[in-house]
Amino acid sequence: MPGLFCKPCPACTLVAYEIQFLIDRYKLGPKTTIVSAPSSLDRLITVQKGIAEAAIIAAPADIKGEEMGLKRLVQMGSILQIPQAGLAATDEKIKAQRSEVIEVLKAAIDGLDYTANQREDATSLIGKWMALTPPQAVKAYDTVKDTYSRDGVPTAEQSKAYIAMLAGTAGLSADLPASTIFDFSLSVAAAKELAAKR
Repeated sequence: MPGLFCKPCPACTLVAYEIQFLIDRYKLGPKTTIVSAPSSLDRLITVQKGIAEAAIIAAPADIKGEEMGLKRLVQMGSILQIPQAGLAATDEKIKAQRSEVIEVLKAAIDGLDYTANQREDATSLIGKWMALTPPQAVKAYDTVKDTYSRDGVPTAEQSKAYIAMLAGTAGLSADLPASTIFDFSLSVAAAKELAAKR
């Protein structure tokens, strides 16, 4: 593949890591070149024009790719489970306003539960938010529904994969225990409070 290069931004760094993961996992060989394109739409265009042979495409652009006639090769979340989003708070905020942080986490967990159990409403919201047709919204929902945490806490496998990604992109030690970076005790407490009310 031809190569294009730019200064990597955080999004590109994650995509480059995912591509390197695929190269290593499927033993694609040393002649594989990573082509840097900043957005999913840019990556779709590089594949469509033959500049690249494959690309990592985020939802819902992956649906657009299929509509353009491109074929989905693999669902990335099925082979590499890395938490893609989350909430963070400063130690000061947690100490001074712990109950407020817990309430925000409970609301987020409620949202995760709603997304998982109210498919029709969730797809309608996705369609409005991302300007998708109803069939596209359903497909987008189905593509990502199994990637959401049920309680706001990543699995041990996800935490390990995240540490491996940080080792590959940020120079952290791959042997670093997840507990040195993550503290999900407040999420666990919020989930327990919600479960007690249900």
